[in-house]
Amino acid sequence: MKLEQRHSPWIELKGPARGPRVWRADCGKSSEQLETGQLVAVYDRYNAFLGWAIFHSKSQIRLRILSREDNKPDTAWWQKKALAAVKRRLNDHTVTQECCRIINAEGDDFPG
Repeated sequence: MKLEQRHSPWIELKGPARGPRVWRADCGKSSEQLETGQLVAVYDRYNAFLGWAIFHSKSQIRLRILSREDNKPDTAWWQKKALAAVKRRLNDHTVTQECCRIINAEGDDFPG
């Protein structure tokens, strides 16, 4: 895959991805000036697609991987994730129905 065939915007890692969090020092080139909160495609230095992440310009954790699928997460994707989290809580009889956390960050695939 050539650079012009990448999803946009994109960011390239200097080394291997080691988990759902990518540190500032592990990030290399990017397609443009990225903004905090922007959804970016993540590639390794060999041009292999690694997934979609939320970018943060000032945090030591520069990227939080959301999905390793090729399709860019959209509103329906977020709604499906949120609904799955709610259903897990409602179907778990050990969770009190009086008060509970509906979405639990990484535990529900909502990093950070």
